[in-house]
Amino acid sequence: MQCIPLPQTPIHPATVIQLDSSYVQGYDGQGFSTYPDRQGWPKRATSEWALLFETPPRDFVTFLERWLFFGLVQTAFPVEASSFITFAGSPDFPILTTECLPALVAKYRTKNSLSREALADFEQALRMHGLLCVVSTFSHYDIDMSEIRTLPEFIETAATMDPRNPNMVTATSFLFDVLLVASKGSDHREEGFAADHQVVTNSAYPWTSPVWNLLMQDGWCPAQLSMACSRSNTASLWFLHHLSRPSSDQEHPTIQPDNRLKRQPISPAESLCTTSSCKYRRLNDAIVTNQSSDGHLEKPKK
Repeated sequence: MQCIPLPQTPIHPATVIQLDSSYVQGYDGQGFSTYPDRQGWPKRATSEWALLFETPPRDFVTFLERWLFFGLVQTAFPVEASSFITFAGSPDFPILTTECLPALVAKYRTKNSLSREALADFEQALRMHGLLCVVSTFSHYDIDMSEIRTLPEFIETAATMDPRNPNMVTATSFLFDVLLVASKGSDHREEGFAADHQVVTNSAYPWTSPVWNLLMQDGWCPAQLSMACSRSNTASLWFLHHLSRPSSDQEHPTIQPDNRLKRQPISPAESLCTTSSCKYRRLNDAIVTNQSSDGHLEKPKK
């Protein structure tokens, strides 16, 4: 995500998303929904998809990342996958780069409208990525695990986890944000396109998202993050991840589900931060004072 501006003195080193040689082939442009079939991942029993997601082999993960990232890139832009791949290290290995994205977006705003088929692929790619970002918050009941489903059908109805690399998920979210902004006011979308997908984009930052987890590791309060995520895109949150947080001496403990499972002591609720309340900004009835009708301050009655 080299094209995202960072603070003058970022607190984290540059993120390198290492790829393997299979990414260079990119997306074949012959239909987004049927791409899994052409890549050797045809329809199968729901139980088989569930096992693949729970213990994903490397070739399945690389296919899934290539499908969602490069499927969108090469639908929106007439470019080869190599435009988003550079090489570094000794010996050289491929890494993801977004340095070319600003120039491509400038052309994307002014080029001719995408075909109806390309728009359908764009919508499907957005939906698949958006669903995978939030499936860990879903509960599925009465799923027939023997039913034969395509991969898109499995993601729609039965997926409960996202096997992709967290950094690749973040890069794909950034790409979608950029293209949705670029599409507003352009001839690329039909009426209702942006409105239909704004909901999916805003829901792409659940409490289990990669960016949320990074910011929590940085020590941010979940109450601050809840507000920030509802008003920010991926680039803004990535910038925040590299920024020194205010009041860095304050700690923001939260309820840890593992503590319940391990029967470890749980801190009193008043000493914890939640997505709706920070312990440092919470009123304390023991010390707050009330103002009486005559203007004098008095301690609260017990």
